[in-house]
Amino acid sequence: MNASLMAAEALADIAGGTALSRVGVPEIDGDHQVMIDLIEQVDRAADRRGEAAAIDTILAALVDYTEYHFSREERMLEVVGFPHAAEHKECHDRLRHRIELYVVRCGAGQADGLRAVAHFAKRGLVEHVRKEDMRYQSWCAAHPNIRQALAGAESELFVELPPSIF
Repeated sequence: MNASLMAAEALADIAGGTALSRVGVPEIDGDHQVMIDLIEQVDRAADRRGEAAAIDTILAALVDYTEYHFSREERMLEVVGFPHAAEHKECHDRLRHRIELYVVRCGAGQADGLRAVAHFAKRGLVEHVRKEDMRYQSWCAAHPNIRQALAGAESELFVELPPSIF
Protein backbone atom coordinates (compact mmCIF):
# COMPACT_ATOMS: atom_id res chain seq x y z
CA MET A 1 0.00 0.00 0.00
CA ASN A 2 1.47 3.39 -0.93
CA ALA A 3 2.17 6.08 1.68
CA SER A 4 -0.48 8.46 0.33
CA LEU A 5 -3.20 5.82 0.55
CA MET A 6 -2.09 4.83 4.04
CA ALA A 7 -2.20 8.50 5.13
CA ALA A 8 -5.69 8.88 3.64
CA GLU A 9 -6.91 5.79 5.49
CA ALA A 10 -5.33 6.96 8.74
CA LEU A 11 -6.89 10.39 8.29
CA ALA A 12 -10.27 8.72 7.74
CA ASP A 13 -9.62 6.73 10.92
CA ILE A 14 -9.06 9.95 12.86
CA ALA A 15 -12.00 11.68 11.17
CA GLY A 16 -14.23 8.76 11.99
CA GLY A 17 -13.11 8.90 15.57
CA THR A 18 -12.32 5.22 15.80
CA ALA A 19 -10.93 3.91 19.05
CA LEU A 20 -7.50 3.71 17.45
CA SER A 21 -7.39 7.48 16.94
CA ARG A 22 -9.47 9.02 19.72
CA VAL A 23 -7.52 10.55 22.55
CA GLY A 24 -10.62 10.35 24.73
CA VAL A 25 -10.96 14.09 25.37
CA PRO A 26 -13.95 15.15 23.26
CA GLU A 27 -12.74 18.72 22.82
CA ILE A 28 -9.34 17.58 21.55
CA ASP A 29 -10.90 14.93 19.32
CA GLY A 30 -13.16 17.71 17.98
CA ASP A 31 -10.12 19.88 17.28
CA HIS A 32 -8.63 17.05 15.26
CA GLN A 33 -11.83 16.90 13.20
CA VAL A 34 -11.68 20.65 12.52
CA MET A 35 -8.06 20.29 11.44
CA ILE A 36 -9.02 17.45 9.08
CA ASP A 37 -11.76 19.61 7.57
CA LEU A 38 -9.31 22.47 7.04
CA ILE A 39 -6.73 20.15 5.48
CA GLU A 40 -9.37 18.78 3.12
CA GLN A 41 -10.31 22.34 2.12
CA VAL A 42 -6.66 23.08 1.34
CA ASP A 43 -6.54 19.95 -0.80
CA ARG A 44 -9.71 20.94 -2.68
CA ALA A 45 -8.36 24.48 -3.13
CA ALA A 46 -5.63 23.11 -5.41
CA ASP A 47 -8.27 22.82 -8.14
CA ARG A 48 -9.45 26.43 -7.65
CA ARG A 49 -6.35 28.46 -8.53
CA GLY A 50 -8.24 31.60 -9.55
CA GLU A 51 -9.45 32.23 -6.02
CA ALA A 52 -6.25 33.47 -4.34
CA ALA A 53 -7.96 35.45 -1.58
CA ALA A 54 -10.11 32.48 -0.52
CA ILE A 55 -7.10 30.18 -0.66
CA ASP A 56 -5.07 32.59 1.49
CA THR A 57 -7.95 32.62 3.97
CA ILE A 58 -8.06 28.84 4.29
CA LEU A 59 -4.27 28.56 4.59
CA ALA A 60 -4.31 31.21 7.34
CA ALA A 61 -7.16 29.36 9.06
CA LEU A 62 -5.15 26.13 9.00
CA VAL A 63 -2.12 27.85 10.57
CA ASP A 64 -4.25 29.71 13.13
CA TYR A 65 -6.30 26.68 14.13
CA THR A 66 -3.20 24.53 14.43
CA GLU A 67 -1.72 27.13 16.79
CA TYR A 68 -4.98 27.28 18.77
CA HIS A 69 -5.19 23.50 19.08
CA PHE A 70 -1.56 23.04 20.06
CA SER A 71 -1.75 25.84 22.64
CA ARG A 72 -4.95 24.44 24.13
CA GLU A 73 -3.55 20.93 24.27
CA GLU A 74 -0.29 22.16 25.84
CA ARG A 75 -2.20 24.14 28.45
CA MET A 76 -4.38 21.12 29.25
CA LEU A 77 -1.34 18.85 29.65
CA GLU A 78 0.34 21.41 31.90
CA VAL A 79 -2.72 21.77 34.15
CA VAL A 80 -3.20 18.01 34.53
CA GLY A 81 0.50 17.56 35.27
CA PHE A 82 1.31 15.26 32.35
CA PRO A 83 4.95 14.29 32.96
CA HIS A 84 5.90 14.52 29.27
CA ALA A 85 4.23 17.89 28.59
CA ALA A 86 7.51 19.63 27.71
CA GLU A 87 8.39 16.93 25.17
CA HIS A 88 4.90 17.18 23.69
CA LYS A 89 5.31 20.93 23.31
CA GLU A 90 8.62 20.38 21.52
CA CYS A 91 6.82 18.11 19.03
CA HIS A 92 4.22 20.83 18.54
CA ASP A 93 6.92 23.45 18.03
CA ARG A 94 8.51 21.37 15.28
CA LEU A 95 5.14 20.82 13.57
CA ARG A 96 4.19 24.51 13.89
CA HIS A 97 7.41 25.53 12.24
CA ARG A 98 7.14 22.99 9.43
CA ILE A 99 3.50 23.82 8.66
CA GLU A 100 4.30 27.52 8.52
CA LEU A 101 7.27 26.81 6.21
CA TYR A 102 5.12 24.70 3.91
CA VAL A 103 2.45 27.39 3.74
CA VAL A 104 4.98 30.15 3.01
CA ARG A 105 6.94 28.12 0.47
CA CYS A 106 3.99 26.56 -1.30
CA GLY A 107 1.64 29.51 -1.17
CA ALA A 108 -1.75 29.98 -2.70
CA GLY A 109 -0.65 30.34 -6.29
CA GLN A 110 0.34 26.80 -7.13
CA ALA A 111 -1.83 23.70 -7.19
CA ASP A 112 1.16 21.46 -6.52
CA GLY A 113 2.12 23.67 -3.59
CA LEU A 114 -1.34 23.42 -2.05
CA ARG A 115 -1.32 19.66 -2.47
CA ALA A 116 2.10 19.57 -0.77
CA VAL A 117 0.71 21.58 2.17
CA ALA A 118 -2.30 19.25 2.43
CA HIS A 119 -0.16 16.12 2.11
CA PHE A 120 2.31 17.26 4.77
CA ALA A 121 -0.47 18.40 7.13
CA LYS A 122 -2.36 15.10 6.72
CA ARG A 123 0.73 13.03 7.35
CA GLY A 124 1.87 15.25 10.23
CA LEU A 125 -1.52 15.16 11.95
CA VAL A 126 -1.89 11.40 11.58
CA GLU A 127 1.61 10.68 12.88
CA HIS A 128 1.25 13.14 15.74
CA VAL A 129 -2.11 11.83 16.93
CA ARG A 130 -1.09 8.19 16.68
CA LYS A 131 2.36 8.56 18.25
CA GLU A 132 2.35 11.60 20.51
CA ASP A 133 -1.25 12.29 21.52
CA MET A 134 -1.84 8.65 22.42
CA ARG A 135 0.92 8.98 25.03
CA TYR A 136 -1.35 11.20 27.14
CA GLN A 137 -4.60 9.32 26.52
CA SER A 138 -4.63 7.22 29.70
CA TRP A 139 -3.16 10.04 31.82
CA CYS A 140 -5.97 12.42 30.86
CA ALA A 141 -8.64 9.72 31.14
CA ALA A 142 -7.63 9.18 34.75
CA HIS A 143 -7.41 12.87 35.62
CA PRO A 144 -10.44 14.16 37.53
CA ASN A 145 -9.90 17.82 36.56
CA ILE A 146 -9.64 17.43 32.80
CA ARG A 147 -12.77 19.54 32.15
CA GLN A 148 -11.47 22.38 34.32
CA ALA A 149 -8.11 22.21 32.53
CA LEU A 150 -9.83 22.55 29.18
CA ALA A 151 -12.16 25.30 30.37
CA GLY A 152 -9.16 27.33 31.53
CA ALA A 153 -7.38 26.84 28.25
CA GLU A 154 -10.52 27.67 26.27
CA SER A 155 -11.05 30.98 28.06
CA GLU A 156 -7.47 32.06 27.28
CA LEU A 157 -7.44 31.00 23.65
CA PHE A 158 -9.91 31.52 20.86
CA VAL A 159 -9.80 31.38 17.11
CA GLU A 160 -12.63 32.14 14.74
CA LEU A 161 -12.85 29.90 11.71
CA PRO A 162 -14.05 31.13 8.35
CA PRO A 163 -17.00 29.24 6.88
CA SER A 164 -16.12 26.30 4.68
CA ILE A 165 -14.79 27.83 1.49
CA PHE A 166 -14.07 24.81 -0.69
